[in-house]
Amino acid sequence: MFDLNLTSILAQLPLVGIFVWFILERDKRQAAGEERRDSQHREFAAIQHERANEFMQRVADEIKLLAVEAAAHDARTLQAYQQVAELLARVGHE
Repeated sequence: MFDLNLTSILAQLPLVGIFVWFILERDKRQAAGEERRDSQHREFAAIQHERANEFMQRVADEIKLLAVEAAAHDARTLQAYQQVAELLARVGHE
């Protein structure tokens, strides 16, 4: 049937062992590199998220300030219109 050459098999066994060891080491190094990369990305994403939140808070604060200023402007404008109406009413009655 099969001619088993034990010497040939035994000679190739160390090469197979070296190949398996090499593949396992490569996979470990690749996994460690991916973990470092993922860790750096998570840190970067957390910083970006924090900065975006700070920016949005500043935008919200500015909008609130603009709303207060717009309300004050509206009040001054209404007062000016009332003064003009009073002046026009006096001029019309004289």
